[in-house]
Amino acid sequence: MTILLFFGQFTNYQPKKDKEIWLETTGKITIRFITVEKREPDYYAFKMEHQLFHGTWTAELEAISANRTLFTATENIRYKNPIIRLIAYALMDLDTAMQTYQDDLDKELRRRQTTSNPDFLDEQLH
Repeated sequence: MTILLFFGQFTNYQPKKDKEIWLETTGKITIRFITVEKREPDYYAFKMEHQLFHGTWTAELEAISANRTLFTATENIRYKNPIIRLIAYALMDLDTAMQTYQDDLDKELRRRQTTSNPDFLDEQLH
């Protein structure tokens, strides 16, 4: 089962063959995403665009057993303005944001698994 979670509101979704384009709004920040590469079910790469920054986001999923998947996400952001870049790197904690994403992904996987299989044991996720 492959699940990628995106948080926020989606608008202007435009599927075009292997290239999907959409806007994701969280709070007051709207980011344009473009699918760069997708090898379902184990690799996804997106380009991100915003008025202050641009970057990439990748996700790799690797089955390590029948009930476990190694999830690796990598986000690279480059701020366009050097002054904003200094301020953002000092104030923005990407590690915490990515950990929150992984924690939310884990919660959703647990919810879906226990909903579809009531006999599912919690230790199978660890």
